[in-house]
Amino acid sequence: MASNYRIVTCADANFFFFLPVLEKNIYRKTGQYPIIYDLGLTSKQRARLKSDVISLRPPEGYNDTIPGGAIRTHHKPDCLIDFMERYDQNVLYIDADILMIDALPVDVFGAADVAVTPRHPREMRSAAPFANGRINAGVLYFANTPEARTLLKQWRSLCSEGTHTDQMALSNLLEDASLNTSFGIAQIRDMTILKLDARIYNDIGRITGRLWHFKNAGRKIHTRRRWIIAALTERFAPKYLARQVEKQRERLLYTRSHQEADF
Repeated sequence: MASNYRIVTCADANFFFFLPVLEKNIYRKTGQYPIIYDLGLTSKQRARLKSDVISLRPPEGYNDTIPGGAIRTHHKPDCLIDFMERYDQNVLYIDADILMIDALPVDVFGAADVAVTPRHPREMRSAAPFANGRINAGVLYFANTPEARTLLKQWRSLCSEGTHTDQMALSNLLEDASLNTSFGIAQIRDMTILKLDARIYNDIGRITGRLWHFKNAGRKIHTRRRWIIAALTERFAPKYLARQVEKQRERLLYTRSHQEADF
């Protein structure tokens, strides 16, 4: 279960609902509790958590909604920069409304400075899939390298301007990585960017992923109900759930490999 990265998430009092489940879920899969950044939890909420909890005052307007309905969530660079300064480790950031179905192997990120997931095919069905950037920032990996730390500072600076969301700001900084074309490695400036398949590493479809993302579960009751069902299944029948997901993932990878061969 050893890993070369720590898992980080963050939440305020409104998102506490997810945290006790998430930290136990991550502990069962990895043998370590995540680092949780406290953006405004109550003292009673903090006392219920087993993870290391770090208080951080979020930037003003971090939970504001911009035209189009997206929330700014531009607190993430601050949390990740603080983590880099405290710990000599790489970091995998995940949103609190994610469940880990399978632990990520230590070699997933290789020598990448940064790893992101371009939009999931389900997101691509919307009328304007790139209105809030070309990535889904619910899953982000940063190696503890000078290049990644520089990008984090640039990201924080851009997030502080105007009404940029975290996703749009990071998408703009990584636009030379061709985020809408293919998976794999891209080199931009001095950075190695790894583009991961969202169907495996940030699965909002909750079918094939190692990480299932219940996007907007904090705001949409029907999505929260699905999260509850999935969380109970993962808790009480984890091997069954993992086997079913693995079968679906094998089919996905088989289909994708044949599509690439035909191309």
